[in-house]
This record gives sequence, C-alpha cells and structure tokens, in this order.
Amino acid sequence: MRRVQLVVTPEAEADLRSYWLWYENEAGLGNDFLSCIESVFNHIQEFPRSAPIIARQIRRAIARRYPCNIYYTFNHNRVQVLAVWAGRASSEERLATLEKQH
Repeated sequence: MRRVQLVVTPEAEADLRSYWLWYENEAGLGNDFLSCIESVFNHIQEFPRSAPIIARQIRRAIARRYPCNIYYTFNHNRVQVLAVWAGRASSEERLATLEKQH
C-alpha cells in the first residue's frame, strides 16, 4: 500500500509542543520523543486502518516507548491527526469533545 497524506491539526501540534517541552526539560529527551512519534506517524501513513476505531471514525494509535496515544481519522487517502495525549489524559470526556469536533 502506498503512503497516504498525513495532516497534523493545530491542536495536535500544540499537544506535541507541550510534550516535547516537558520531555526536554525533565530528561533532555524531547527529540527522542519526537522521533518516536514520527515513527508512529510513518506507520499510520503506511497502514492507516491498523489502529482500532474507538469512537465514530476516530482511531487510536499507541506510541509504545512513550505513554502517548495518537488520535486520528482516515478518509479518502488522508490521515488527519487530531490529538496526541498522554495515556492517562485520554479521558472519555476529552474523547467526546473530539467526536463533536470531527
């Protein structure tokens, strides 16, 4: 399968910046964190249907090395990353908000 287009929403970009800053300040691992997330993004681009649908059309991919979940939709050869949340921050309330927005 060919890679699909991947678009990161401004909200997801803000999530990534926040986590990068935290990992960089706490342990100097900001770039390692981004590298891990980039690997997940690459996997999503190659296999966009591999992550389970958890709400409406929203899928959740898990970054194994860091406790982050990547929430995205896949429509017509385009992946849209909606949010990147720490596992513990992935509450049903936040997910319901994503559902309403998309």
